[in-house]
Amino acid sequence: MHYMDFKFKIVNTIFSSMSKASIQSVILFLTFWNVLAYNIPFVVSVYNIVGHQSLSAVLLLSFTIFSLCILNMLFLTLISIKPLFKVLVVMQFLISTILLYSNATGKQYNPFAFDFYEWLEGLGRFFTFHFLLMLVFLVCLPSFTLLKIQIKWGSLKNNIIRWVGYSSISILILWCCFYLFETRWSPVYHESRSSLRNIVPFHFLDSSLKFIKQQYLNPIYDFTIIDSSPTIPSSKRNTTVVLVVAESVRADMFLSHTINPLIQSINTQGITIEACNTYHTSSLQCIFSFLSTESYSDSKGKHQQNLLDIMSLAGVNIYWLANENQCGDLCIKASIERVPFDCQKKDCSDEELVNMRYHRVLSELSPSEPNLIILHLKNISSPLYSKSYPKSVGSNHPTCDTALVSQCTDTQLINSYKNSLNYVTQLLIDINSYLEEFQNKYPTVETALVFTSNHGESLGEGGLYFHGAPKNIAPKEQLMVPLLLSDSRLNSDCISKSANGFTHDQIVHTLLHKFNIATKAYKANADIYTTCEQH
Repeated sequence: MHYMDFKFKIVNTIFSSMSKASIQSVILFLTFWNVLAYNIPFVVSVYNIVGHQSLSAVLLLSFTIFSLCILNMLFLTLISIKPLFKVLVVMQFLISTILLYSNATGKQYNPFAFDFYEWLEGLGRFFTFHFLLMLVFLVCLPSFTLLKIQIKWGSLKNNIIRWVGYSSISILILWCCFYLFETRWSPVYHESRSSLRNIVPFHFLDSSLKFIKQQYLNPIYDFTIIDSSPTIPSSKRNTTVVLVVAESVRADMFLSHTINPLIQSINTQGITIEACNTYHTSSLQCIFSFLSTESYSDSKGKHQQNLLDIMSLAGVNIYWLANENQCGDLCIKASIERVPFDCQKKDCSDEELVNMRYHRVLSELSPSEPNLIILHLKNISSPLYSKSYPKSVGSNHPTCDTALVSQCTDTQLINSYKNSLNYVTQLLIDINSYLEEFQNKYPTVETALVFTSNHGESLGEGGLYFHGAPKNIAPKEQLMVPLLLSDSRLNSDCISKSANGFTHDQIVHTLLHKFNIATKAYKANADIYTTCEQH
């Protein structure tokens, strides 16, 4: 009994001491609470990347934690409006807890689903003992504490000065931190992109703003039907094509470093083309769009038929195979089979994707039907290229084996990147080998292998690294990518002789030609086969 009385007195003392507090003290307390309660997974992910064995790593980790504190302070200051503050903070507790649990367990769902039963089923996945425990300690208890506190706001004038002053100082500090640590943080950002969702709740806020912009603020376009009835002649349906799309493969290094062993092992032709953009999502959408690289925009691209839509209508069987990057908006309208991956590991390699998934799909295809297999390889992981390939292909030394590329020389970084290209080369040889087996088994089938990358990569040229620069100022290393085409129907070197200003535009029309699809979308002057025949 005495113990319970003592415990009650302690709790009562804590709440009594916190019963009144200035808004500045409350914001400071909530700042530390948000970082410690909801953002530890992100801090851990950064720690796993940079380690702690060097002064640079310790400084970068400290910078990350400090920036999270300032970011939270800015957020809390912006919502510190007297009538709404407590309500908004409690909502933030709830959203942050849901995101924390969702990221930790992978139990995510679309809250905007129109089907009530689908929404209810997704919501039901959260009702576990673990989640309820998190609700108690991360939502209920801090909310109860906050509601018990009587906040001393001060005068309206002081509140306005505080709001403007704290916001301005926070933004200034964040800008200074970014300016001082940009070169050190940039490679860590690229390496930890998949962990950015752990920045709670800012990734949610950023995604929400993007959703609102996409749904309500973008220009409204009428959906354009390019062709509602594309066809393939019944006598020309026995075509199977494999399209391989990689990321971060720049043309100059890949073609000079890789093309010779590829030419020796498979009948292929390689050229340099211009990519649509310098970052993944936009370029991938553009590769399958009928808009030109000059006129393409994500909004326009989503409001008209793409290559997959036309092929699906024409009766082509489409298979999308990817390790982690699914087709998203590209596949909304088309009938596309997303083949499940048998790999049970957390991080499956592209080699396993090829040997387990692609080989199985190829062996089960109907040779008398038109088939398109799209292999979307995992990106060459910048900046830690050494994670992108097995040691067996690492013929270039020394390499850069840390995300802190400032500790590496450009030579080490380039060697790691070249080893990644070795791995891509080996994958393409394996992909083609399986396709040749299929061709030998069904000699009457028309086959082709197409390879490209959705953007290139900077490796120190002009002081730039990685990719993602705005297209209008992007260097050629980020825009010029390889295009390989292996098809026995093509005369040797005809592509290189006829290529003049080729871009990603050529891919869609070349594939339409290969599948013998009669459609209004087809442009002969952008078709590599037609261009070759004219030379």
